[in-house]
Order: sequence, then C-alpha cells, then structure tokens
Amino acid sequence: MNSITLYRILFVGILSTLILTNRKQIAFKISTSTNVSPIEQTSGPVISLVPPYFGPREINAYFDHEYPNYSINNRIVLWDGRTARREHGEWGWRANDGRAIAYFDRPAGQPNRNCIWYEGHPGYDFALIYEPVLAATDGIVIRAGWEDWNRRGVGLGLRIYITHANGLETRYGHLSALVVLTNTWVYEGQIIGTSGNTGNSSGPHLHFEVRLNNLPIDPFGGSGSFWLWKEGRWDDQGR
Repeated sequence: MNSITLYRILFVGILSTLILTNRKQIAFKISTSTNVSPIEQTSGPVISLVPPYFGPREINAYFDHEYPNYSINNRIVLWDGRTARREHGEWGWRANDGRAIAYFDRPAGQPNRNCIWYEGHPGYDFALIYEPVLAATDGIVIRAGWEDWNRRGVGLGLRIYITHANGLETRYGHLSALVVLTNTWVYEGQIIGTSGNTGNSSGPHLHFEVRLNNLPIDPFGGSGSFWLWKEGRWDDQGR
C-alpha cells in the first residue's frame, strides 16, 4: 500500500469519527421474546437490525436452514418452511465441481414456480450494484480487508466483520471499497463500504451474513434463528 492510499484511508476514518462525535450513542434494543416465523415463537436475547442498504432491494440468494455451511444435499430449506428440491429442476452449477446449487420450489408445470438460490448458503445476497453498504446496528469492526490478500477471487473477497452485543456478528462481503478500519466503532445505519464483485462472486451484490456465537443464523427467523429486523423497518422499505 503506497503512502497516498494510506493517507486517504486515514482521512476517511478521521472524517467519519468527526461527523459522529456529536451523535448520541444508540442503546442496543434487547428483547426476551420475538417472532421467528409465521408459525414459531422463541425466547432469547436478540438485537434489532436495520437493512444494510438504502431503499428496497431484491433478494438474490437465501439462507439455507438445513446446512448453512455450503454443504450439498440436493435441497434448500427457507425460513418459512418452503423447500426447493433438486428433483424439481436445477440451475446454477458450481465452478469447482459442476454440482447444481439452485433448485425449483415446485415441480415442472406447476404455477408460481420459482428458482431458489442457493444450497448451503449461510447468509443473504441482496441486489446492490456498487452502492453504499450500511452497518446493520452499532458495533466494533473486527475485520476490514481482503479475505485472502494473495488470492482476491476467493471467499467473500473484500469484506467487513462487525461484532455486536450478546455474541452477535454481522458480515458484509464482495465489497468494492471500505470506509472503515479494524477496531473502530460504527453506528447503526453508518456507511461502511460499497458493494461490489470481489471474491468468489458471479456479479455485483452484497453478501450479508449474521452469526450468533459464530454460528450462522437467519435474521428472518425460522428453525434455529431469530427475527432480528427492527420492528417496522423492514416493511417500511417496501419488502
């Protein structure tokens, strides 16, 4: 990294700090009972999140509730119980082994048939094309940089990890630019970077991942997860 690039990064960090010094620190919103899906209830300490971007955006890929660790077992289970199966039709082959990773939720010939992306996915991919990425809630940046400096086309590429209260962590991947540094405090809704197409990515988007005690969970709820979106905020943005 040359001196000019370093000075630019430091300037952005200092400027962000100056802008936020007069902001009142937002308290974490903790609840003891929350809806996790239309058919379930669960209890436990959770933190409310806001969408990590401006305005409504489409979901390109969903969280797989069965094996959110990139495993392949020929089906994808969504937060509301819907299941996409390989026998219903397949799409989206992985480059490394030629296996399909996207399946249809209904057999061929049935109405309202959708292709669901993708199997083993531990987060959500949102349709952001080189647009601002926001911190989903207050926290401390624990990683900001390349997943592998020497191999820019692997994993999440240029990414940010933020740790929050109660063992929660949010991850933002495939970014094209960062405006925060490791070990800095960020606020809910603060711009932390720009979406992009770095790492193992087939096009510009935002990979958003939530972890609880380092285990992937679905912020939309469902089995083993919590509904984490701040009340009203998700619907307010047109979803």
